[in-house]
Amino acid sequence: MQTFDIPSSIALPSYEFTESADIGLDSFELIRCIGYGAYGQVWLCEKKDSKVLYAIKILNKAQLARPSTLKRTIRERELLEVGITLGYDV
Repeated sequence: MQTFDIPSSIALPSYEFTESADIGLDSFELIRCIGYGAYGQVWLCEKKDSKVLYAIKILNKAQLARPSTLKRTIRERELLEVGITLGYDV
């Protein structure tokens, strides 16, 4: 297994995005794939303007067409939102 160095000064994002914030995949520099599964991939990336490291899950839209998969994906997002709201480092 290949390892790589992560900077010791990783900034924690504030999660205070506004409705007008135009954030998309082009706002990030993809560094490397750190996980994959049946529904997509998880990538380590760096936000171009702030240099903050994030993990982005890129989902396969064809897999999301199945109702059971879509329901599971929406539930996962809801759980992450609750964790962020409660102050957990997710």
